[in-house]
Amino acid sequence: MKSKMLLLFCLSVTFSAHAQRTIAIEKKSGKKVVLSYSVLKGNTKVRHGTYHRYYTGHDLDGAAAGNNLAETGNYENGKRVGRWMFYHPNDTLEQRFNYTSNTVEYNNPPKEFEFELLTEIKLGDTLQNPVLIGGTSSIRMLNHSFSYPAIIRGRKDLNSDFRRTILIYVDENGGLENVEVLVASEKKKILYTYNKNSVRNNTDAVSFKPAKLNGKNVRSVIVYNYPDIVRVR
Repeated sequence: MKSKMLLLFCLSVTFSAHAQRTIAIEKKSGKKVVLSYSVLKGNTKVRHGTYHRYYTGHDLDGAAAGNNLAETGNYENGKRVGRWMFYHPNDTLEQRFNYTSNTVEYNNPPKEFEFELLTEIKLGDTLQNPVLIGGTSSIRMLNHSFSYPAIIRGRKDLNSDFRRTILIYVDENGGLENVEVLVASEKKKILYTYNKNSVRNNTDAVSFKPAKLNGKNVRSVIVYNYPDIVRVR
C-alpha cells in the first residue's frame, strides 16, 4: 500500500514539474487571429506550448489576413523544440525542420529564392545550397524589419513604384553576417545595408544551415526577389 502511495506521489510531483501554468495569447488583424501562442504565467516573456502564426494581409500582398498558416510548432521554456512546419503563402508545405535534432526533413523553396556560394567553384564540385530555416515565413518576418516606403522618403530620385530584393549573407557556421535590401525603380537602384544585430532585434528567430562545397561549410548569400511591386502614392 505504501509503495502504491509513494508511486502516486512521485507521479504527481513529476506531472506538476512538467505541466507549467501558461497564459494563452492571441493577436488579431481585424477579426482574424494572425498569431496564437502561450507564455509562462510566472514569466510572460517566455513562450511555452503550441505556436501558430498566420500570414497577414500585408504578407500576402492584400489577401485576407488569418486564412493561411505560415508556421506552427512548439516552444519549451522559450526554445523551439521538435518538428516545425512552414508553409508557402498558398497554404502548401514549404519546409519541415526538427529543432531538437537540428535537421531539415523537407525543403521546397519557391522560385523567388536564389543561392550563391561565395567561394571559387570548379567543374565537378559538389554543391549544397544554404537553407533559411522557415523559408518564406522567415523572409516575411524579416520584411517587418524594414520600413517601406519610409526608406525612400525624401528621395526624389526614387519616388515611383519599385521592386525589392533582399540579400542575406550567411557565414560558414550558419550564422547571419548582414542583410542588404536592393530597392529598384525605373529611374534608380539603391542598396541599403542592415547589420545582423538590428535585424535580429526585429525577428523571432533567424537561423540557417550553411552552404557546403565538397562537404565543407562555406560562406553564401541567399537572394529573395519579392514578387510584388511596392506602390508609392
